[in-house]
Amino acid sequence: QHLRATQDLPCLGEHTKAVMEEILGCGHSFEVDNILSDERYQTLKLFTSVFGVGPKTAEKWYRRGLRSFSGVLAEPSIHLNRMQQSG
Repeated sequence: QHLRATQDLPCLGEHTKAVMEEILGCGHSFEVDNILSDERYQTLKLFTSVFGVGPKTAEKWYRRGLRSFSGVLAEPSIHLNRMQQSG
């Protein structure tokens, strides 16, 4: 029954369908759970929650080893723009 639910959905790849079937069958996806608990994902989500910080800036900060707002604020080479300061 779960397989039929995803079979008729257009424009979905096999991997997406498999993840959806796992969610429909088990109530969650182990792959999604792993991604959501990943440090990189959590950090990028935190950084992009600031108005004016997009994915590129968040990724740049992450690659520089920053993992928190306090780390960003303490980094002398980072100059926040007005949007980021108010966000």
